[in-house]
Amino acid sequence: MKLVRSGVDVSFLSENTPNKEVYTCYFLTAVITGGLFQFFYHGNAITQREKASFYTDFVGNPFNDTTLQELINSFGRISIIPESTKFVFVSSKQDLPTAIGGVITLLSEYTYYFTIAVDLTGDRLVCLDSTTILGSSPESSSITSTGLSVGVALITSIYTLPIRHITFKDVDTAIDLDGTLSTMALDWTGVNFSNIPNVGVVNNSDNFIFSKGALLNSKGLVFSGTIGTIGIDSSILVGDGAAGNIIEVDSTAIISRRFRIIYSSLVAFGSTVGINVNASATIPPVAYILDTVNFSGSGTYLSGVGSTNNKSLFNNCIGINNSAEVCQYYMNGNATTTVISATNTPVKILGTTTNSIFTQKFTHRSNRVTYTGAITKIFSVNLAGSVESGNNNQIGVYIF
Repeated sequence: MKLVRSGVDVSFLSENTPNKEVYTCYFLTAVITGGLFQFFYHGNAITQREKASFYTDFVGNPFNDTTLQELINSFGRISIIPESTKFVFVSSKQDLPTAIGGVITLLSEYTYYFTIAVDLTGDRLVCLDSTTILGSSPESSSITSTGLSVGVALITSIYTLPIRHITFKDVDTAIDLDGTLSTMALDWTGVNFSNIPNVGVVNNSDNFIFSKGALLNSKGLVFSGTIGTIGIDSSILVGDGAAGNIIEVDSTAIISRRFRIIYSSLVAFGSTVGINVNASATIPPVAYILDTVNFSGSGTYLSGVGSTNNKSLFNNCIGINNSAEVCQYYMNGNATTTVISATNTPVKILGTTTNSIFTQKFTHRSNRVTYTGAITKIFSVNLAGSVESGNNNQIGVYIF
């Protein structure tokens, strides 16, 4: 068990001193060993006299609820976390492993909790298997690297990489993630990318789940290779106005389950394209899902696969055409004679028909449409028209 009171210049009131003076420390750790408290002070915390007084009061006493409460009363709020060498609080670059050749390697199965904005000053992160990156909030916890070269990713990994509640900002490229040689799953919550012109590439991943996050003045999140599910929800995606795509599914991509954006907003302005799903990308029928997405801005919202494609299922979106299984075609003033040679035997009406711009999920050729949608439907079919014939004939019109 480890008791931690952390932060920079933390002030506390020692209840064990006669003059009730306030002392400042950088980090206080209390480790329970053999039922006894042992305290370690980092920084210019307390005078030797006060240390001795504190040790006299606490170190010699067995661990119990009373001494724990006295400790909390003495030092204010104290967080209790499991003792582990694999949980690292990060308030500066110096709290991370030492960079070698400009690379800071975050260790396998370690969790790095960024408490404030941290600048890696030209270095970059390489994450090993199941490294976890956490922050307190994307508004207060962030990572940047001033001086990092153009085209060099701030974060590189070939492994599963959980990330929560943090912002990556002010670099040219944020991520380079490739699960080709391992099993990769990316489940991110509350992750922001801010002022990044090329967010980066996700290649060959089992999942990419992005919830309650944001791209702010950023673009260039690219998916390639084989990916099971791309899922984005409850997020805001705002481009930077320059040429490029906010989100791109490239021509090599194979989406084996679905690509889904729901309950989100996308803002594309200037030369920025919102979502570009390359027509050559492999996606199952109706597995490109946009549901309750608000598109705004003066740019292009969609490129490549559109709402009428059989891969698409767009519902309740604002600013784009939603998907529908509907068709309409017509002919006006048809002068081509249809000869009926046998009574009670229908004959297809001859002539040229014109397909409507509203048709979706149907193919059309002259006086015939064929449903090509992937979802089984029951349709209502209506006809409005007039026909002419010779005298003493009764004409029946059929739809089949």
